[in-house]
Amino acid sequence: MSLFKKLMDVFSGENTESGGGLKLSAESKRLFDAYLNEAFNMNAYDMTAANSFAAKEISEADPELQKEILKESMRRHNEAYSYSDHITLKQLEEMLLRKHLKYSEEDILTIFAIAGSAKKSSWSSPHSAWLAGIAERYSKENQLSDDVKLAFQSLVDRLIAESNDASSRKLVRALTVLLSDAGEDLVPFAVNGYEAWGAKAIADIRALPDEPLLNWKRLLEYATTCSGSTPSKRWQDGALKYLQKIDQEVFVTFIDSWFSLVGTRGTYPEKQRDRYAIDPNETLTSESADLLKGLAWISIQVDDPRLARALGDAANASFKKVVNVGPRCPKLGNACVGALSNLKSKEAIAQLGRLKSSVKHASTRNTIEKALNNAATRAGMSVQDLEELNVPDYGFTEVGKLVQNFEAHRAEIVIDDSSVSLHWFDATDKEHKSIPARVKSEHPDEVKALKKTLGDVEKQLSAIRYRIENSLIQQRHWAYKDLKERYLEHPIAATIARRLIWRVNGKSAIYLDGEMVDVQSCRVETPDNAIVELWHPIASEAEEVLAWRMFLRGHEITQPFKQAHREIYVLTPAEIETDTYSNRFAAHVLKQHQFNQLCQQRGWKYRLQGAWDSYNTPYLELPQWDLIAEFFVEPVTDEASATGTFTHCVSDQLRFRRSNGEPVSLVEIMPVVLTEVMRDLDLFVGVCSIGNDPTWIDAGDAHHGYWHAFSFGDLSASAETRKDVLKEILPALKIKARCRIEGKFLIVQGDIRTYKIHLGSGNILMEPNDQYLCIVPERGGKSGGTSKIYLPFEGDGVLSVILSKAMMLANDSKITDPTIVRQINFRT
Repeated sequence: MSLFKKLMDVFSGENTESGGGLKLSAESKRLFDAYLNEAFNMNAYDMTAANSFAAKEISEADPELQKEILKESMRRHNEAYSYSDHITLKQLEEMLLRKHLKYSEEDILTIFAIAGSAKKSSWSSPHSAWLAGIAERYSKENQLSDDVKLAFQSLVDRLIAESNDASSRKLVRALTVLLSDAGEDLVPFAVNGYEAWGAKAIADIRALPDEPLLNWKRLLEYATTCSGSTPSKRWQDGALKYLQKIDQEVFVTFIDSWFSLVGTRGTYPEKQRDRYAIDPNETLTSESADLLKGLAWISIQVDDPRLARALGDAANASFKKVVNVGPRCPKLGNACVGALSNLKSKEAIAQLGRLKSSVKHASTRNTIEKALNNAATRAGMSVQDLEELNVPDYGFTEVGKLVQNFEAHRAEIVIDDSSVSLHWFDATDKEHKSIPARVKSEHPDEVKALKKTLGDVEKQLSAIRYRIENSLIQQRHWAYKDLKERYLEHPIAATIARRLIWRVNGKSAIYLDGEMVDVQSCRVETPDNAIVELWHPIASEAEEVLAWRMFLRGHEITQPFKQAHREIYVLTPAEIETDTYSNRFAAHVLKQHQFNQLCQQRGWKYRLQGAWDSYNTPYLELPQWDLIAEFFVEPVTDEASATGTFTHCVSDQLRFRRSNGEPVSLVEIMPVVLTEVMRDLDLFVGVCSIGNDPTWIDAGDAHHGYWHAFSFGDLSASAETRKDVLKEILPALKIKARCRIEGKFLIVQGDIRTYKIHLGSGNILMEPNDQYLCIVPERGGKSGGTSKIYLPFEGDGVLSVILSKAMMLANDSKITDPTIVRQINFRT
């Protein structure tokens, strides 16, 4: 066994023969005891090394005695439980550590064994800088033996697992450098090799020749000095001096690579943590955040589209929530947003638009919206115009398709409806199931760039879809010339816009085969100055709506969101009677976390309610109409998570008010505004209700009556739409002979039993006794065999679940899942 391991056994108490102590000479013991007695008599809080007679005597003693006393003090410090003992020993140790004593290998092993066996993980923080100095000075004068390396690594592992303060991180960094055989610290301390981006940065920088390496080190060190929410002009001018010494292409490549890894898990050793502990592999240290923040601001001086994408990726990763933390790193996320607002490229504006639609946190969305407003003001246009004019094409040369050649192979990124996929072909046009080996080995950077483009296009499509759908409630108008340029002929946006119905000078039309046509497929005149808006069914007669539905089905056009099949909500007599409020969506039990996420996705402002007196009301701002919609919810206070957040809430009234607080009668609300707000509430209830949880029946008696009423009750407007769609598509299904619609159920005749699938919740009852059948849908968006079925619109997950369950149950004799089989064969 190595000496270090023996020492660890001694100081950790594993070796009981030694008693866990050190052998002190008589003189060392006399001096140390004198110091402790003086501290006891004087009061440790008043005593310092300067006014202690015993400390002065120790300071003048032989260095060998001083080292013995230092090690014994550190050993006792491990066992110190009172703060006065901590102060007494800390002052003595720091006095001795400042002396830069010359340590032997045994001294080093003993000191690091004591540090590594500390019973309190926080005690070593005051000594981290001193221990780093001891290790560095010893390493300069001695070659590190395997035992010393083991001592350094053991302390590194302990500190990583148990401590996250700045001084401990610096000690970890110093020891890691010594263990890496780097000879000297070639990169700043803030570049943390345990973080994915930091490991890549260290590898990239160390691979550089001497002069570029030194220039990069200086740039990174300068980046760490960026303070405040926005850097000063003086700071930016200083950064430019360092940046000018860096190759611009290398800078773009490095930043693109590093920032793309901000959200990737780190490599700190895994350990068992309690449910309140923070996982360091999911976060960034404050030093890393400061450095990356500085690099984000430096990036605005190199206006390259690749940097805009990197900043967007880093911002998105920074705003993602981490367990027990919240957003991963708001400091870095805000810096990336600020940098994007200062870039001039189309890609920068596109990234801000993407973040606006994807980021959920209210204050963060406000920051992004402010950045977009600032950029729009500088450009002298509205935010909507700014976003639409700055959608990048990502190299697509035709609508929905990008082609890139690799000698004997070619790659194609194809947008099919709203899905994006990458395909590989050889010279004979034969498609490969995966990346050809030759392309993968000879063109790794180009392949990586293609995959990144694939992800970027998916995110951009989501932002475009959100922006266009939001125009329904905004009643946004375009000149046809602008619509054609920004949407209908844009290689990315056109894949969304061409599947939607527009109103051109008051006449409804859709883009088909290169021109606008009406519901009878007749060409519609489209002068450049024609006024265009997104068609809404509420402004059309039922016959026209049905005709458009038939048109979409006949041409197998799947709309990116419900438009021709969009639910319509008009005031009921009861709502006219109540005047200022509606109870249409009241008294539903909702999963609060899911409800909060959906609120943010749909543009509503809401904060989770919990035991910290956080009661608030979800609201939607409609400034163009001087309206604020409020959807009142009450938390279920006897059901809370471990963090004190209430797990459920109960819905109540919908109300409208002016910005000054004045209530507004429902009859005064524009029909399109009322129906769109009502549709959001229907979506909240339809998605977040506990009635959608097929396992709730086993959750006890809480809300069981509500669960059953929702699961098998009357259909909502969205469920009625689902029913209409099923009536249209059932005749085309292979299982059509086994299916029929009766009231609120899809009836499926299996080989063993008959099943009733509720068209609202997707839950199932089995005949003849209405026995409940629990089938939990697969996660991850799997279609369950429904991917080849034509659906007139995207986004209805319940419809897909119903179809998937129907196809399974129609062939119930072939089901192999034992949980489902057991339920089907069980008779009550």
